Amino acid sequence: MEGDQDGQRYVDADHADFDGVGQFASLGQITEEHYDYIFDINVKGTLFTVQKALPLMKNGGSIILTGSTVGSMVPPR
Repeated sequence: MEGDQDGQRYVDADHADFDGVGQFASLGQITEEHYDYIFDINVKGTLFTVQKALPLMKNGGSIILTGSTVGSMVPPR
């Protein structure tokens, strides 16, 4: 990771979270519409967000993508 003239390193962080958007279905119940909806949010949205960020990045920069289903999990009773 490169730094500025003072040797400082920079980390910019952005986390996208789509709580409440998930639609769960068993494998045999997934429709093409369901697939398109989920992939448009989780893949297409991420891809175009990263694409818009690319011109803002410095040489040697990195984009680290994270994801989780924890927000949609039901805690044990």
